[in-house]
Amino acid sequence: MFDTTSDQDPAVRKYDLRSVRHVLCGAAPLSPEMSSLLLDLFPEAQVGQIYGLTETATTISMLPARQARGPLGSVGQLLPGVRAKVVKDDGSLAAAGEPGELYVSSPSLALGYHNDDAATRDVFINEWVKTGDQVLISPEGELYILDRIKEMIKVKAFQVAPAELEGCLLEHPDVLDCAVVGTPDAYSGEVPFAYVVLTADARQRLKEDASEFGSKVRSSIMAHVAARKSRYKQIRYVEFLDAIPKTPSGKILRRKLRSRLHRCFLLPNAKL
Repeated sequence: MFDTTSDQDPAVRKYDLRSVRHVLCGAAPLSPEMSSLLLDLFPEAQVGQIYGLTETATTISMLPARQARGPLGSVGQLLPGVRAKVVKDDGSLAAAGEPGELYVSSPSLALGYHNDDAATRDVFINEWVKTGDQVLISPEGELYILDRIKEMIKVKAFQVAPAELEGCLLEHPDVLDCAVVGTPDAYSGEVPFAYVVLTADARQRLKEDASEFGSKVRSSIMAHVAARKSRYKQIRYVEFLDAIPKTPSGKILRRKLRSRLHRCFLLPNAKL
């Protein structure tokens, strides 16, 4: 096993991966940037994403067998028998390409949660399951998961998806892995806070000159995002970690990261 979170890891380029024929990713949204890296790493493979929930007896959508490569960032198309609707914040139905919360219905839905009537009433609404994921469905029927609604960072009146910023961060040459969470801010409500795992080369340079290199690479990481994302999406704080805490299936444990915020290195809190 080796970590393919970034092509900055030397192990990724150590092996000939042309024999791999199928790559399906799940558990967490795969950014367009990461999807592009996978396409480069597995040039002969069918590469795409798969999406589902325990409440739906797992799979809802996946890369169709007829497609060699899925559109960047897409989790595929709905499986036969699955119906979906996208509901906006005001309760109205979203049009194609508009973001909102995903509701799904299929013959495989669970009946509810064991001994938890309150949670069942909140999630299982008539024949629909309220997924808690913010998505959009393209006119071509491709499903894109933006992020978990409860994980969205609310900067003033804007919503920022951590997965979008994480994909951008992974393009930085010194970043091996990363995670983004929201931290309270008196002016903006919340601002993006990045936890970063540096590449082996960057870690060595940090050991040799922790103060100067640490300051430079933090500024470089923030500038990298600022040059590619809207003003309200800019990273405001950066902390280095040895590893990003994740579940066995690869989901980022953001709750653990939020608990570290009071110990983080904080940069000056300038207004956006």
